[in-house]
Amino acid sequence: MTEISEGQTELLQAFCEITTCDITTGRTILESTNWDLENAISLYYEQQNANVYEGNNFNITEQVNTNNITVNQYENLNEQQETNIDQTNEGKHLNTLKLKKCFKMFLSVCGTSLSAIFGFFKTLFCVPNLNNRAQDNVSIRNFNRSVISQIEQVQIEEARRIREEQDLEYMRSLNLDSMKQEKALEKKRTKDLIRERREKLQAEFQQDRDIEQESLSRVCVKNSAGKKFQRNFHKDDSVYEIFKWIDSLALDKNNLISDKFSLRLPHSKSVEIDDSYADKEITISEIGFYPNTLLLINNFDEDSDD
Repeated sequence: MTEISEGQTELLQAFCEITTCDITTGRTILESTNWDLENAISLYYEQQNANVYEGNNFNITEQVNTNNITVNQYENLNEQQETNIDQTNEGKHLNTLKLKKCFKMFLSVCGTSLSAIFGFFKTLFCVPNLNNRAQDNVSIRNFNRSVISQIEQVQIEEARRIREEQDLEYMRSLNLDSMKQEKALEKKRTKDLIRERREKLQAEFQQDRDIEQESLSRVCVKNSAGKKFQRNFHKDDSVYEIFKWIDSLALDKNNLISDKFSLRLPHSKSVEIDDSYADKEITISEIGFYPNTLLLINNFDEDSDD
């Protein structure tokens, strides 16, 4: 016998499992149907039914001829023959059902194989798209995180800038308050010193001196309100003595004499007597205030440096 292929071997095994026949018979039937499994199975069962039918007819004829059976017995034999035929048809139906079941199994296997192949190609072509989509999602998330991080960084920088400006403004305010306090303390110390000096001067000028008439120089001073102050000086007294006398009068606030002032002539600014004359050895007669003179008090603002 010639060798058969692997596919034909598988068909032969399937045929033998379905029909329970031997391998030789199965191969003969498959070769007669050109290895068509369905036709081979149908052919096998047709031969089986034909063999059964011929065997039954042979047995009935032999019994009639040899035993001279009666008509009733013959009818019983016919009924038995019909029963055998029904059983044969039932067996054929069962075999057909087995064949259909086998064919369905074959189609199921083919369908499973096709599904696997389709799944393979789907995975082959879809996975890159899924990977690209996943990469796009990752890129979008990274971009969003980057944008959020930049916004948070800007907010942090803005908050830091505002905090620094607030701290700087607070320090400026503290420095300004400190400067104001120092200035107020300095002003208070200055006023205290001025008051002490004027108290000493007031005590010094409380009594009038006896001055000879030929040496007497009468000095009259007028404040901004027109109030006049008059005192006699010696012509050889220093001009600064006049300034000290007016300075002593400033203890009385009603005299309208500020902490800083100067003495001027009514119609001239060529002569202005202030505390700078303390170091000058200029007498009243030398400056032209003998035998009498009129001076005006020029008050300076307390915050002025003049």
